[in-house]
Amino acid sequence: MNVDAGMAGFWILRDANEASLNLPSGAFEIPLAIQDRTFNADGSLFYPGPPLVPEYFGDTMLVNGKVWPYFNVEPRKYRFRILDGCNARFLRMQLVVSDASGALPTSTRFWQNVPFVQIGAEGGFLPTPTAPFTTLLMGPAERADVIVDFSAFAGKNILLFNDAATPFGNTQDTRGAIPEVMLFRVASTVSAPDTSTIPTDFTSSGLYSVSAPVVTASTPTRVTTLDEITDSAGFLRQLINQYGYEKDTFNGLPGVPVPPDTATLGTTEVWSIVNTTVDVHPIHLHQTMFKVLSRQPFSVSQYQAKRVHGVPLDPTPFLKQDSLSGPAPNESGFKDTVKANPGEVTRIAMRWDDYTGHYVYHCHILEHEEHDMMRALDILPAL
Repeated sequence: MNVDAGMAGFWILRDANEASLNLPSGAFEIPLAIQDRTFNADGSLFYPGPPLVPEYFGDTMLVNGKVWPYFNVEPRKYRFRILDGCNARFLRMQLVVSDASGALPTSTRFWQNVPFVQIGAEGGFLPTPTAPFTTLLMGPAERADVIVDFSAFAGKNILLFNDAATPFGNTQDTRGAIPEVMLFRVASTVSAPDTSTIPTDFTSSGLYSVSAPVVTASTPTRVTTLDEITDSAGFLRQLINQYGYEKDTFNGLPGVPVPPDTATLGTTEVWSIVNTTVDVHPIHLHQTMFKVLSRQPFSVSQYQAKRVHGVPLDPTPFLKQDSLSGPAPNESGFKDTVKANPGEVTRIAMRWDDYTGHYVYHCHILEHEEHDMMRALDILPAL
């Protein structure tokens, strides 16, 4: 509820090399914080009352705090810093030529798309920009640094369109989607020639200098499960490793404390995130950036039948062979939030290089995080 009612803004970090890249900048670099909200008749925010909200989905889209806004752009390249700032709503977005009201052709066969080129994610620039693509999928807390070129669309109106279902299960289902996000009105002319460029790669610019975690056969691994239960009060709850943040809440056992997970400063780990639920969960780690390695389906029923409560179970025997996939092109850089798809094992690699201390990792669907899909993680000093 606090996040739903509170302020949100951008904190953008740059270094001295970035200006040399000649990316769109100044008035042509725009942050877009996308959120869904519901309002009462008097304009105040509505959030469902207690005792427990499984997921919150508003009925109105906001961008940068404004309801269904429009933005006047020139027919040139723009750099957009996009944040899915929704509590629980995933965004599967396209830029589609529309009429002045935002209405689209009735058949998708006649849709004309404006492509995205993604150059960065949560951890900064990608090694190389993606090829142009037409559908941008984002989960809560994910960020996308994209270039959109409006030069071929002078005088047109462009709708930022969303068709992701609620809740989101990584299917083509569109139930619960709010289609209209915002409208771009493209002017007929530019105020000055567009001399900005999109680099072909970032590895030689000094802007992608962080080494990826080195993974070998001896790299320590851990299994993290995403679980859904009905608790003793009849409420649906989401958990990590069948535990809550501090206590064992499985099958009505709220009084048993659970120690935090631990990792050691200066070490590299590979995590297998095993999603036994029917939802996609955006898993967010504090105090590290990671690389997405792979995703692979597994037999959920067979896996669940062999589990012992609270004991991580190696998913390898339950994997569906010949179904391994690598990260999406826009996941090739460093991330701090990853979409863990239902019925899949998502593998990520990270190096604990920065600080010791008491941190957390959690699902970034905020209602899941609060009830109680979060675990404590202590980063300990090296011996």
